[in-house]
Amino acid sequence: MADAASRYDSLVRDVLTPLWKQQGWRRQGNTWYFAGVHGFATRSLQRSQWNTDTHCRFRLNTGVYHPALAALERGTHHSCARRTMSRANCSDVARKL
Repeated sequence: MADAASRYDSLVRDVLTPLWKQQGWRRQGNTWYFAGVHGFATRSLQRSQWNTDTHCRFRLNTGVYHPALAALERGTHHSCARRTMSRANCSDVARKL
């Protein structure tokens, strides 16, 4: 079986990136950007510093800009008007797919 880092990379490369690209999100590194008619949104993946060869956890950080800020080309998660963080681990996500 592949180690946890390989499963994470595969999840991002083979599942999340194609799905989010199809939905109109643009990727730069571990961050995805979406500019819509009513605003701007970001998603970023953040691996846990405590990952091991057999266990991989990560956070999905999301943010939404207020429509008045939608004219910006892109921003960071920290400058979003509304932010959330969710925890997951690679094996939990893979089981749900």
